[in-house]
Amino acid sequence: MIVTTTEQSESGASSEFFRSWMVRRVAKELGSPEHEIDPNAGLMTLGVDSLALIGLAGELAELVDDAVIVPSTI
Repeated sequence: MIVTTTEQSESGASSEFFRSWMVRRVAKELGSPEHEIDPNAGLMTLGVDSLALIGLAGELAELVDDAVIVPSTI
């Protein structure tokens, strides 16, 4: 499920919630401060490898309790 900034998921969570969650998780994965994560950068550009991306997709799927398509940018 991908929601835009004006849309909300069925659970009421906005895309900003998911964007913030991804920034926090990517920062944790990379061992970097959150303010250093560019939410417009591609995940591979940030240094997230394919194995970590699979883990992030799984966590995000659990978070929304649905199948998730993770775009190449946050």
